[in-house]
Amino acid sequence: MNKRSIGILIPAVVVAVVVVWFLLRPRTRSAEMSEMVSQQYGLKVGPALLGWSSRAYTPAQRDGYIYMRDVEPSGGNKPRWEFALSTKGQLSKVTREDLRCDFYGMDDPRGSSVFGDAWGGATILVPQGQIFFARLVGEPSIIYVICLAEQGGSPSGQGTMRIEYRVFNIKGSVLDIDP
Repeated sequence: MNKRSIGILIPAVVVAVVVVWFLLRPRTRSAEMSEMVSQQYGLKVGPALLGWSSRAYTPAQRDGYIYMRDVEPSGGNKPRWEFALSTKGQLSKVTREDLRCDFYGMDDPRGSSVFGDAWGGATILVPQGQIFFARLVGEPSIIYVICLAEQGGSPSGQGTMRIEYRVFNIKGSVLDIDP
């Protein structure tokens, strides 16, 4: 190979690697919810609703309860989600290795020893900025890496929430599921 061919080949390989990385990286999604909107039972995450309600809101305290149960009116409050906490501060810093962890579902007796005061048996209390992992009961290979990006509220006690999340398939490649 001559120098001219190498000079063309190297940039072409770099471009190909960047394109493949861009196509395979997990896409960050966003969902919002407000307690002021009636008949809104949760945020659509994957094929299911992730339930949420605000706690007493103050500027210094921005957190909300994330529900493990099926929040749809026909759901019958059955277990729907399992959760794990992350020590990472950004969605982009979470790796597949981080997803190899224990998950805790509704009424799990180990929950209070792992989540402490944030454990509610059927909920976890999540502060703004916290990253947590969620998966559907019965579908353990699809993991949603979720950040409670914004937690707002009003003097009337009604809150708003925005999450950002990424979807991983721990048995294969990164998924690109439309919410």
